[in-house]
Amino acid sequence: MQKNNSIVIVVVIIVLGIVGYFGYKNLYTRPSVPQAAIVTSNFKTYTSTIAGYSMKYPEDYKLLENQSYGVDGVMNNNPNTTTLISPTLENLKTNMQIGIHYESGVGNLSEQAVAKKIGTTITGKQYSIGGKNGYMFADTPIGSSGSTILYVEAGNKTFTITVESMGAGYTTGLQKYVDPIFSTFHVTK
Repeated sequence: MQKNNSIVIVVVIIVLGIVGYFGYKNLYTRPSVPQAAIVTSNFKTYTSTIAGYSMKYPEDYKLLENQSYGVDGVMNNNPNTTTLISPTLENLKTNMQIGIHYESGVGNLSEQAVAKKIGTTITGKQYSIGGKNGYMFADTPIGSSGSTILYVEAGNKTFTITVESMGAGYTTGLQKYVDPIFSTFHVTK
């Protein structure tokens, strides 16, 4: 009888260990851009030799350097920024703007420090883009209709990537348009 109890206890410990391991692994696995089923063969390639990155984007998107549109539709100067503007997106009846801003000499920030820097109080999630780790703050209340912000460190540079759209959230529609672009983002220096 005592031998049977010992076997049951050992089996329970093993099962709890396996469940705990996979729970921990899922909790701390960094999400990244899904690579499967993303077709980018007809995308254009953009390389910023100054910022040190390259990416691909759909050929019908508009690319701006050092400029972006404000919520009022006015073009603004935005140094150290590349902006992609989509056409009206299928099923969303709106377009989106992706701004990629880079800075030198800023780095090693905690998730809380990044949240403070970008002006949000929501919790970020660890995220990986182009093999570089950072944080994603999805669907923040920042901006007139909210935005999703990625913050990535690469060497002595940081990239703050902002995804904005009037009336469409990242997790409720924009992600399927953004992920193919993010899957091609690579730091080149």
